[in-house]
Amino acid sequence: DFPPWAAVYQQARRWLDNGVFEQIAHDLRLVVRALAERAPDPSAVIFDARTLQSTPESGDRAGYDGHKKRNGSKVHAAVDERWVPLRNRDNDYLIDRVDQKLRTFTGIRGISEQDACIQDSQGLIADRTREHLGPTDAAIVQFRRLMLRGARDLGKGAEPPAARQGAAYAVRSGSALADRSVPFAEVMIERFGDPVGRVGHRPAVPKSVA
Repeated sequence: DFPPWAAVYQQARRWLDNGVFEQIAHDLRLVVRALAERAPDPSAVIFDARTLQSTPESGDRAGYDGHKKRNGSKVHAAVDERWVPLRNRDNDYLIDRVDQKLRTFTGIRGISEQDACIQDSQGLIADRTREHLGPTDAAIVQFRRLMLRGARDLGKGAEPPAARQGAAYAVRSGSALADRSVPFAEVMIERFGDPVGRVGHRPAVPKSVA
């Protein structure tokens, strides 16, 4: 059984605000490096972020992720000893204007860093009222509605139902490939058992969806 949601949240919030988790990670890193007879602080590390799935059009450029057993190219971000990306908002992602002008258009090394730059350029707080969400943004729409509804209910003294549904947090993300002629809702139903992939619906056995 889980403790009351409010108590868990308040305590976790206090730890986060005081940097407790960050300090734990920092201390554990020092211990691990000491046991390995290495210097306490590394100069830099590579953080394995994700795999970009390739398409037939990728040709010879397509890589292969042996762990996930799928075609695609690995995406990494260089970070410092505190897991802060070396290319970040504070240093303009180390943008190279010459490279930007003559070769790569972005002038920023690393796909993750390029993505972060685009996101950060919206500002610390983005005006979401100016967004134009489409059918493929169904998950974003549903999540925002869920969060707003939960915030309103909590303000009225009603605990969010998810706070007592610990099993729901074992859910992992999924992916699907389908022909462009298959409607999005149909893909979601075949892959996840629900038009928008809601938790708690038993997925059907995929037919034409891989």
